[in-house]
Amino acid sequence: STMPVYEQVFRLTHLRDHAGNLCGVDDLWEHRLLFFCACPGETLGWRYSVCLTTCPANASTASRCPCGGVLPFRYDNESTGQWVQDYPTTVFMGMLCRPEESSLLRTISTWFEQTRPTANIAMICRTWIALVLSGGAAVGCAIFFIGLLHAYSGYLVWGGI
Repeated sequence: STMPVYEQVFRLTHLRDHAGNLCGVDDLWEHRLLFFCACPGETLGWRYSVCLTTCPANASTASRCPCGGVLPFRYDNESTGQWVQDYPTTVFMGMLCRPEESSLLRTISTWFEQTRPTANIAMICRTWIALVLSGGAAVGCAIFFIGLLHAYSGYLVWGGI
């Protein structure tokens, strides 16, 4: 790939907004949190996502979003986008404004689970307990086997002669 190494790492550690901009990188370094706008008549999803500096704590604020505007949305141009009422969110994994309302959270979760590569990450998040237990069992078996080899290596050598 011709992409610089730092950008390849950022693709793994930062989320992208509606236009493909990495939140918290370059011109958006202060805007590190991805927020899904509740555009009127639309469902939450990547199409109306923006990078914010802080997650909205309640519905008493509004965010400028790329909702059905004629002009392309730009962070540095206040005349683009539409002000949309926020909904209560909390910071999740230092990258995402996670909705507190269960129906909105379900919408976002469904979208993440169906979108690659986030589908793989979502699968890991759902099955992390099984992965940790499997890894622990594998390490435990390996240590046990090494202990057996250490304890009985003399018998194996002399028995093979």
